Amino acid sequence: MQRFEDNFLKGEWRENYFVEEKMKRVWAAELEVLAAIDEVCEKNGIPYYADSGTLLGTIRHRGFIPWDNDIDIVMERNDYKRFLAAVPGEWREKGLRVVNAYCEKTYDQAFTKVQTVNDADYPEKYHGCPDIVGVDIFPLDYLPRNKDEEEVLYLILQHCLGTIWKIKKENWTGLEENICEIEEMCKVQIARDKNLINQLLILMDRLACLYRKDESDELALLMYRPDMEHRYHYKKEWYAESVRMPFENFMIPVPTGYHDILTVLYGEDYMIPQQWKRDGNE
Repeated sequence: MQRFEDNFLKGEWRENYFVEEKMKRVWAAELEVLAAIDEVCEKNGIPYYADSGTLLGTIRHRGFIPWDNDIDIVMERNDYKRFLAAVPGEWREKGLRVVNAYCEKTYDQAFTKVQTVNDADYPEKYHGCPDIVGVDIFPLDYLPRNKDEEEVLYLILQHCLGTIWKIKKENWTGLEENICEIEEMCKVQIARDKNLINQLLILMDRLACLYRKDESDELALLMYRPDMEHRYHYKKEWYAESVRMPFENFMIPVPTGYHDILTVLYGEDYMIPQQWKRDGNE
């Protein structure tokens, strides 16, 4: 188990925001999950990096953003595959499990989550955390150098994601037409009597990893953000190396190009907390 200072699990004010004891216990449990992921990555030489709010929290707060409640990390697609292959089978016995569209048909998210398992020893192992928690792992995929190919890739991914949202909202209008269009574009067959969201997520995942590292200059979270008007593209060299930085009681890997990455995500003023972002969107 990770070691925490005696007062870590107590509620406290941070950045004029009161972090309740319950949230502190969630943080502690998530840090345990992160430590387990880190152990696998270190053992197998798999690079990973703090991402999104976790990256911002590392640089700006040396830990969690006070009003944030999760940990996000990224791996380049090749390393993401290696990680999933390297996850030890005994993790279940340690109270952890890996969840994604490939291993759980009802999972409806476009990324992998390493989750805690609620068993008899759960409160003791995870610092009295009242909830099931996890760490989100996103694959960084390689974008084609040809911009026309990039546009086609985004178009198909957006169409798949739009269809997934339609199913989630139980909006059946035009659904069959949408699925037929996807089948035609991708030359695949989608079984109507099986979980549609699962099939579309797996299709998106296979489309996202079409291009190799040596065919690309830029990276993107294609599975997670293909529908956003602002496309978050990152140069490969920003992730060429990493450095460990403090994140609460943990030293988390941060890409050396973190300034450019955070500028793309949050703008030049990313070091200044924005009051309107305190609803968890930062």
